Parts: sequence; C-alpha cells; structure tokens
Amino acid sequence: MKTASISLGEKIRQVRMSKGYSQENLAHATGKSKALISRLERGESEFDSKTLAATRKFLDIEKAPLIEYELNVYKSRMLTWNDLVSARRLDEAKAIEEGMAHILKLPYERDLNIMYRMIASRALLSVTGCDPSEAKEHLNAVEDMLEDASDDALYLYNRVMGALVAALSGESEELLKYSLKAYHSNSEMRKSDMRLVFGIGVAYYQLKMPIRAALFFERVLNEYRGDHTTDVLYQVVTLLGHCHMFFGDYERAYSLFEQSLVIVKGFNNSLFTSIVLTNIAAACVELKDYEKGIEYCDEALLYIQDYENEHYATTYRECHVSALTYKAKCLQGLKNYVGCKEALELARQVVTKDDEGLIIQIETQHHITTLGDANSLDYLENVALPYAINAGLPNLLTVLELCDILETQHRKRGAARKADVIVNICRDVYREMIFGVKSK
Repeated sequence: MKTASISLGEKIRQVRMSKGYSQENLAHATGKSKALISRLERGESEFDSKTLAATRKFLDIEKAPLIEYELNVYKSRMLTWNDLVSARRLDEAKAIEEGMAHILKLPYERDLNIMYRMIASRALLSVTGCDPSEAKEHLNAVEDMLEDASDDALYLYNRVMGALVAALSGESEELLKYSLKAYHSNSEMRKSDMRLVFGIGVAYYQLKMPIRAALFFERVLNEYRGDHTTDVLYQVVTLLGHCHMFFGDYERAYSLFEQSLVIVKGFNNSLFTSIVLTNIAAACVELKDYEKGIEYCDEALLYIQDYENEHYATTYRECHVSALTYKAKCLQGLKNYVGCKEALELARQVVTKDDEGLIIQIETQHHITTLGDANSLDYLENVALPYAINAGLPNLLTVLELCDILETQHRKRGAARKADVIVNICRDVYREMIFGVKSK
C-alpha cells in the first residue's frame, strides 16, 4: 500500500491495531467518544491539534512522521544519512540516525521501514570488524515487504545483501550478483553511488575478469567527485593499473601507478607507498626500462625499512620480497647475474618457512635465470606454473610469462606436444579473463 493514498485516520487505525489497542482504548486515552474515533479513522472527521497530540502520545508515535511535511523532512534526513554512510563519515551518520528509528513504529510505511533498516545495516557493515548479526536481523525483517517495494528500497536491499556477503564469506560471485541487481535498479540513489561501481569492479577483478573490471574502474575514475586523497581513488587507480598490465598496455599502467603514488604519499603510510613503487617497477620491467626499475625497487626497499607494524607482517614480507624479485628481474635484464643472485638471496632471508607462495616466487625467478639447467625447466613447469594458475588474478602475469618461457623452451627442444599443452593453458587464461570461464 502506498503511503500517499493513506489518510491520516487510516494511518492512526493501522498503528492502533498493530499495537493491539481497540477504538475504546483510544477514545478513553483522548477523552473522545468511540463514535468520533471511528469517524476520525474513516476520514469522515478531521483531527484537531489537541486530539492528534493525545493520540500520538497514547500510541507512542509523538516523534514519528505522520503528516506530509514531517515525511518530507524525514525523507530528506534519510537521504543525507545514506550519503554519509556511503562516504564512510560514520560519526556524522550516527548523529543523524538518532531519532530515525521512529519510522519502525509506522507499519504502513513499508518503503521507509525497508530503507531505514538497510541504511542502518550499511552503517553497521561499514565498521571494521563488525558483527554482521544485527544487519542480518534487519534483512530478515524486511523480506516480506519486498514484493511492492520501491526502486530505492530494492536498491538498498541488494546493496546491503552484497555488503553482508562480503562481510561473511567474501564470495565474489554472490557479491557480484547482488551488486549488479543494485546497479541495474532504477533507483535515484544508485546514480551517485561510486562505491557500488567500484565494488562491482573489484568483484570482477577477483573473478579474474580484468576487462570487465576495468570498465567499472574507468567509470569511477571519470565520475568520482569525492575526496581525491581517499583510499577509494587509490584502490581504483592501482587496480586499473594492474588491469592494463594484463592487457599489455604497460605505458598506461605505468602512468596509473604514478598517479597512485601521488595519492598514496598523502596517506603517510610507508607500506602502501612501497607497494605502489614496486608496481611501478613491475611496469618498468615490461617496458624494459631496467635502470629506472631498479631505482623504484631501491626506493620501495627504503620505505619498507621504515615500516614497523606487526599486524601487517605478512604484507610487509610480501612487499619486501616483491621489491627484491623485481630488482632481480631488472638486473637479469641488464645481464648483471651476480647482482640478480644477490637480490634473490636477500629475498630468501626475508621469508619464513610458512611463506610458501613467497618462496615459490623467489625460486621461480631464480630458475628463470638458469633455464639452461634441466631442473629449472622442470621446476617452472611442475611447481611454479600450477601454483601461479591457482593463486588468483595478480599471478596471471606470472602465468603468461611462464607460458611464454615454457613454450619457447619446449619448441627449442623439439617437444611439440608439451609446447601445445602450454599454449592451451595460455588460451584458458585469456578465455577466463574475457568470459570468466575456462574452456572445457
């Protein structure tokens, strides 16, 4: 039932009945006759201010929006509240939220009930380390209201479902499903939601589909109107840079990583800065600008040395090893094999016995420099390649590099069948990047 078609009397009747009160109870509380209450609820008589105030007090809806003016003010506050939650300005959002829950006392306001619960859920899920159980309760409470819900309400419902999936399981396919439902809704609220567009890009990226991811990242980059020093813009530019690395557009990737560096230096976070510097070094490797790549690796290593935070110890080691292995790649490109060996030895000193992926990353680069050794080819084909295939999108560049090396080496050795197997693996990678599925 649409609120606009409900008279004030009908609203009072629905609230009264939802609370289990009779017309006699309301008549006694307001000092009016049951007959008058009946006429008021049917819209045959109009509430005077004193009777309406007494009715509000008895039904505990003194602060709930009943009349059109109050509803307009409430809706305006709700939109502001949602914008603040979207911008992660949670303290300001909390200040507006206080008093908004009065809408839950109006059972006929189904849309506003849904929207209140969904915005409250978004606020809950925006807090790092949140307990999602309260958000789940809000979702469960609105499921029976969705059939006739407005576009704005459905947008918020799907938005929260996606956020809940991300908080509980991180399942990219489920997150993408709900995010796309929100994205394709006709909601006015959706049109300015760049975090939703960014989230869809991230989901595609995690599903190893950089082409689709890049389309959404580009839209955020072109339309984002928020603070240009925020983590959102940093992540968009960085991930878009990685997408262009997969496309082989290394000049564009280099430019994006440099843009990312400008943003991240505003964070005053040496770990993030070292990560971006390593990304730029990776682009330099592909552009065969090895000397500049070494400069970026050395700068990254300086930032890493300044970083101390035990909560990010794993990320610290990952960045440290990446900077050293990219430096080794640059030194190999300059045919400085002694320097390459020294860089990899330093990388080995960083890892622990539990860092399987980092150990494989180091040994992979070692064996790339010693391809004349039969053991190196065996390691790359039977250890490094399978690991990179299963390790996710950031490792697909390694997969493609290894496929190129292995196919070349097998053809040199006259092993055509082995070379063809590698070609098929490479095709599967590209097929998955484009369509999201491997060939059968």
